[in-house]
Amino acid sequence: MRIYFPYIKRLFLSPIFYLAIIMVSATCWFGMLEENPRPGVIYAFDIMLDISSYRKLMMLFATIPFGTVYCRERNTKMANLILYRSSLSKHLSVYLVLQFLSSFLIVFLGILLCVGLFCIRGTLYWNDGNVYAGTFGSLLNEKEVGLYLFFRTFHYAYSIAVWSLSGLAMSACFLNTYLAVCAPLVFSYVLEMITIESNFLPNLWHLSLSYTDFSSNPWLSSAYIILVFTCLGIVFSFVFWQIAKRRVQDVIH
Repeated sequence: MRIYFPYIKRLFLSPIFYLAIIMVSATCWFGMLEENPRPGVIYAFDIMLDISSYRKLMMLFATIPFGTVYCRERNTKMANLILYRSSLSKHLSVYLVLQFLSSFLIVFLGILLCVGLFCIRGTLYWNDGNVYAGTFGSLLNEKEVGLYLFFRTFHYAYSIAVWSLSGLAMSACFLNTYLAVCAPLVFSYVLEMITIESNFLPNLWHLSLSYTDFSSNPWLSSAYIILVFTCLGIVFSFVFWQIAKRRVQDVIH
């Protein structure tokens, strides 16, 4: 575990990490400022997440702080020096774990920061008498506003954290920092379009926005959403692991 500490320290002491949280919050803010015919922060939050074009920009900001670390270390040969002090499996796991963790925290905290600031301007939830449909929408009918906000924010942040791993996989292929940052945006768009048109694959776009009819129980539905994206993350992680491992072996031999 000692190999994790320098990376964790560098991440959480980096101004770029906190700037990324602020930029995600600002992106969320502009999305929630779009025309809102109904009162309440939750309704503005729903519009931002479901309709606003600003939503995808969060993926870029979430990937930047740690997404380029692998490329920089490979291009400067620093990774070879680190391998002398640690095993290959531990070394590669650092990139995967911290890429996922940093992306998740940036989006999760950035959205909650924006919602918190928006609450200064108005009421978090305005009960207008409408009946909300869906597994998570029913939480609003039961006045579980905090739980509703948590689930939707968590699922979206989790999905972006998984997409960020696709950037890591592409960076292992080409050692290009621009691909590491932009690949998640491309992969998410392409695979979401494929699953939207598919009759048998889970709809990744709907799942990232907490729309599913898997179960009327929000906890079971949440577990299903997490499972689907975890499986996708395993695929991206496997691709990164195999390519990065081969690069190290080529250097050694």
